[in-house]
Amino acid sequence: MTMQYLETASTGVTWARLDADEIERRIIRAYVQLAYSPWERGGFRSLIVARLSWLDVRLTEVSSEFLGMPPFWLDVYSNASQSVIDSYGCSGFDEDDLATAAQMILSADLRAHDLRH
Repeated sequence: MTMQYLETASTGVTWARLDADEIERRIIRAYVQLAYSPWERGGFRSLIVARLSWLDVRLTEVSSEFLGMPPFWLDVYSNASQSVIDSYGCSGFDEDDLATAAQMILSADLRAHDLRH
C-alpha cells in the first residue's frame, strides 16, 4: 500500500520545541481533521501532524477492510533515511494512547537528534 500524505495549515508546521502536551493537542487536532479528509485509493487517509526538523509525524487511518489491524497509525518518518523509524497503532486516542504516542514521538526525536550530532 503506497500512502500519500497531506499537509494541512493547522497541523503541518515545524515544532521549535517539543513537549508532550503540544504533541497530544496536535494529534487530537489531526484526528478530528482526518474525519473530513477524503479516502485515498487503497483504503486510507492521512495527514502530516507536524514536521520536526528532519522528521515528519504522520497520522493515518486505514479502512475497516484491513481486518486485525488498528485503524489509526502514528508514524515518525525520517526524511534523511526516507523510512519510518517508529510507529504506534491504536483504535482511538484515549488518555493512555495519547501519552504513549507522545512518548514514542519524543523518544524518536531524541534518537534522531543524537544520531545527527
